[in-house]
Formats: sequence, structure tokens, C-alpha cells
Amino acid sequence: MRNGGVCAAPPISRNAPISPRRAATKEARKSELSACNAKFAGRRKPGGGYTYFDFMQNRSFDIAGPNPTADEQKHIDEQYTAFLDRERRSSIASALAVKQQQSQQAAIDDRKGGMRRPSPISRRSPRTMRGRA
Repeated sequence: MRNGGVCAAPPISRNAPISPRRAATKEARKSELSACNAKFAGRRKPGGGYTYFDFMQNRSFDIAGPNPTADEQKHIDEQYTAFLDRERRSSIASALAVKQQQSQQAAIDDRKGGMRRPSPISRRSPRTMRGRA
């Protein structure tokens, strides 16, 4: 079977359910595919071996079989923890940079003597304002 093909698991035994490719209806095929995807986390690679895609990290891991072993799962979990730490640090650094920019802008405004552009009160022309007085 090719990568991304139907059921990337080892050969199915005689007692296993019908192969999704041989399912009678579209609904039966979808049902078999979802059962297969739930049973096997890894996908076969074209050159051999298996790969596991972790959507939370948006990356793939090479694994020995169709499902990660305990050690492989531990490694994936450790990588996810490191990923979350990097994301947290990045978020903090971004918030700090925004805060620094705001304080620098405030300092620049203070140096100008507090002369900020006044906000327009009304967009009416002076002609219309005269008529109302």
C-alpha cells in the first residue's frame, strides 16, 4: 500500500473486517477507514518504515511500527512539552516587545511636550457650522 493509502497497517488477518477497498458502499468504506485510522496511528513511508504525524506540533516523527512504542510515545510527549515551552516563550517575548514599543512611543510623545494632534470633534465644514449658530 502506498503512503496515505487505505489502512497503512500490517497485512490484515482472515478474521479482520472487510478491507475498506472492498467495502460495498461509500458509507461502509468510510466506516472501515475511520476504524482503521483509529486502530493505527502511524502511516507507512514510501521507502519503508512508519511515520506518526502529531497535529498539535504540526510535525512528523519516525516510528518503528504502525503504532508508537512506549519509548517513542514518551519522546513525542517530551517534544510536545518543549514545543509548548517555546510557544509560551515566544508569546511572552511578543507581548514584551509590544509593551516596549508602547512605552517608547509614550516617551517620544512626552518629549514633544505632550503635543498630540487633537482629535477632530466634528467633520462639518465651517459653512454648515455657521448656519446652526
